[in-house]
Amino acid sequence: MDSATPLTQTSKLAEELSELILALAINDSEEVEDAIGDMGVVLTILARLANVGSLQSCMETAYAEIRDRKGTMINGTFVKEQTAK
Repeated sequence: MDSATPLTQTSKLAEELSELILALAINDSEEVEDAIGDMGVVLTILARLANVGSLQSCMETAYAEIRDRKGTMINGTFVKEQTAK
């Protein structure tokens, strides 16, 4: 992992995401599983290289931020309620 940097891992993540999108488009569940697993590995390495803790701690931080959000699903995508400013 000598030459791995956060930037190289982010590029790898984009590559894996492209593979996931293709696998979903052709309904290849084996490739979907592989791509998701590969993305998990890349995210684990990226979290370490970026000195932000583990992938698990990043997920816990993100969940703590979003767990109480209110919103609705629109066309399959969660849209959060806007808060008054």
